[in-house]
Amino acid sequence: GVAQMSIEAVVSSTLFISSDVTSLSSTSLTTLKNVDALAIDQDALGYIGDRVSTTACGSSTCEVWAKQLSGTHSCAIAFFNQDSAPHNISITWSALNAAIAGCGTGPYTTTFNVWANWPSSCTSGATSGPLTGVSCKAALGTLSSGYTATVPATGAVLITVAP
Repeated sequence: GVAQMSIEAVVSSTLFISSDVTSLSSTSLTTLKNVDALAIDQDALGYIGDRVSTTACGSSTCEVWAKQLSGTHSCAIAFFNQDSAPHNISITWSALNAAIAGCGTGPYTTTFNVWANWPSSCTSGATSGPLTGVSCKAALGTLSSGYTATVPATGAVLITVAP
């Protein structure tokens, strides 16, 4: 689902589908065809993301992963919640820059939540191979010093930031 696609995007994983795509649900197809997540995965720099932080969340852990993207101080940031309850997970731009200097220290004015409109309000996106992709992103506005994501139980939030 969203958490798996988010980690694969941030670590620039080779994407394989080991299922009969004609039998996948529309929600699964929308997840796999998210052009914004695919663009993060296939970014021209080819960088592999790193874990930026780990914190206790209930009886489990929450993690923040990030990778530098093409473009000056552009970055993808993934927030993962491994607990069975929702949690707020935060990152400051100074902590992000300490872990991945190419991401910079903000403020960021071009910001998007890649999964904000998933799965029901995704719109047509770019064409990728034989499949027409979808975009599920929503603008977050200017983020001055950091970001706090409300992450669902065993879920993920994936954002992109750029000055």
